[in-house]
Amino acid sequence: MDTITLVAAKMSSITCKPSNLIEMINDFEDFGIPKSNIHFFLVGHETVAGAMHNNPFTLNGEKMLKIFSDKQSLPWTIELRLNCYARMFVTGLDRGRNNLSNVNKQLTEDEIIGIRYRMAIIEEEEKEDLED
Repeated sequence: MDTITLVAAKMSSITCKPSNLIEMINDFEDFGIPKSNIHFFLVGHETVAGAMHNNPFTLNGEKMLKIFSDKQSLPWTIELRLNCYARMFVTGLDRGRNNLSNVNKQLTEDEIIGIRYRMAIIEEEEKEDLED
C-alpha cells in the first residue's frame, strides 16, 4: 500500500488533538506511505447558526502538517479544537477538568455554545452506536 485516504463524513467524527493526527501521519510514513500520499477527505467543518453545514474539502498529510506547524487558524482547525473540547467534556478526564467552567477564560461565548452543540452530536452518535 502506498496511498491511504481517511474520510470523516462529519467533522464531529474527529475528536483528537492535532498532535495525535501528526503522530498518525508520521506512523503512516514509518510504514512507507509518503506524507503526500496520505489524503484526508473532511466534510461538515462549517457551523452556521448552531448547525453544521456540509462543505467537503481534501488535503494531504504534507499540507496538514504545514497548517499545524504554522498554527494556521482555518475553519476546520477551529472545528477540530472545539470537537476535542466537546469529546473531553462528554467522556471526561480527571475530576474537575471535565466541565466548561475551567475553559471559559480560553473560549468565547459562541465557542462554548458550539461545544455544547457538538457534545449533543457526539452523545447522540454514541447512543446510535449502542442501539445498532
